[in-house]
Amino acid sequence: MFTHILSQSAFAAVIDAPIEQVDLASWLVSSPEAQYQRYSGEIAEKHHCRMVSCSDVYTSQRRTTVQIIRDMRVERLDDRRCEYINSVTGLATPDFLSFIEERGITLEQAAAAGQAASVDRNRRQTLVFARSIERSAAAKAAYGFEPERRVCARVLSADAERFARHSFGAR
Repeated sequence: MFTHILSQSAFAAVIDAPIEQVDLASWLVSSPEAQYQRYSGEIAEKHHCRMVSCSDVYTSQRRTTVQIIRDMRVERLDDRRCEYINSVTGLATPDFLSFIEERGITLEQAAAAGQAASVDRNRRQTLVFARSIERSAAAKAAYGFEPERRVCARVLSADAERFARHSFGAR
């Protein structure tokens, strides 16, 4: 187990669906995003998923790795809404520690550089994921089943387009 924390963040978003209609594990399995195929599921429950991945980090000098732990939960707010909490922790692998040592970078410097980027990415992903989970819950309530993978891909593509318009001012 890796113990050197490089980044930590947690963000929450309200999902306009009863918690009974939300199934994080099913949503993750139907997610077309390739990044989740590299995760190992430690917990895969309806309202709590914890996944671990050894992820690549590319620099101009070489590739290195970090361990990413993503913990996702939903908690009841009331009969019609729940809250999605998306926590992400980045940990230094032995390869990463060697990489920064070779370059004379301290763990504290590396963590400071990674924290801002990790926080920004998790903040944005939390909102996109919450909307996608909300649509999945609505489809399950309306049709009695989870949307197919190709439907999820179109929905997530729409999320990406909305995010680009919001973030970059494109119209």
